[in-house]
Amino acid sequence: MTTLATDAVDMSVIVCTRNRSAALMLLLEHLQRLEVPPGVRWELVVVDNGSSDDTPALLASLETSLPMRIVREAMPGLSRARNAGLAVARGQVLLFTDDDCVPDPKWLAAVYDEFRRAPTLGVLGGRVELYDARDRPTTTRTSRERRRIAASFDLDGIVGCNMSFRRSAVDAIGPFDVALGGGTGAGAGEDVDFVYRGLRAGIQMEYTPDALVYHNHGRRTDAQVRDLTRAYTVARGALFCKYLLAGDAAILRRIRQDLAFHRRAFVADVRRARFPASVFRHYAQLGVGAAYWIRHRLFGTIS
Repeated sequence: MTTLATDAVDMSVIVCTRNRSAALMLLLEHLQRLEVPPGVRWELVVVDNGSSDDTPALLASLETSLPMRIVREAMPGLSRARNAGLAVARGQVLLFTDDDCVPDPKWLAAVYDEFRRAPTLGVLGGRVELYDARDRPTTTRTSRERRRIAASFDLDGIVGCNMSFRRSAVDAIGPFDVALGGGTGAGAGEDVDFVYRGLRAGIQMEYTPDALVYHNHGRRTDAQVRDLTRAYTVARGALFCKYLLAGDAAILRRIRQDLAFHRRAFVADVRRARFPASVFRHYAQLGVGAAYWIRHRLFGTIS
């Protein structure tokens, strides 16, 4: 995927948003506080994915205080929004964060240093901490250990709210799969799929704790965590099915890991004379994701 834009900059921060103006405002305020390395040119690409709240007015009010370019993608879907951002971004390094995140002031500089230090680095994942201690500790990546990511589906270090790519890596991987992610029947997984395709292509990937964002996700109840877990599990089922149907033998190892983990959970529940509801729920949700992917392949549906 090659951008058609001219006047390249060094780094593009891409944010996709839909009806989250309050959280977006906090993000934009913190983006104004980023420490930019001397001589580095950067831009902010905000993709408004069909917002019906006051997001357009908010963006218009801040357009002159940030090096911001606003893109409208009316058709809902996070993958579509991410692709719209990639299509216009001019940076040689492309950083993604979410509209409910808050970047550390050193985030941009840390990512820049990582790619400058390692010319062969193609994909970088960063640390994700909670912004509000009252929120549940989910969707975080808190490891303080730097590591190389090499094994298929060893993706714990790279999540959509804090991932960066060299442009050559994006060109090799291709666009985000519009059948995955928010706004589709899969509900999530577009970031996992994108990174997995990069691993299959042999692109060098690393995780660093120095590139830090805070997740302001606001989930504080059991029901909210269950809903999120369901979305991720359905997405996993869709991904498993996608790569099984594609004849990708590497995905079999990840499926075996999943089976082994939940077999142990099943045995532990039985030994405690407890009905293994979570195990049955997990596989039912995997089945929902697989069924969605099969419908998509047969009929082209994404909802």
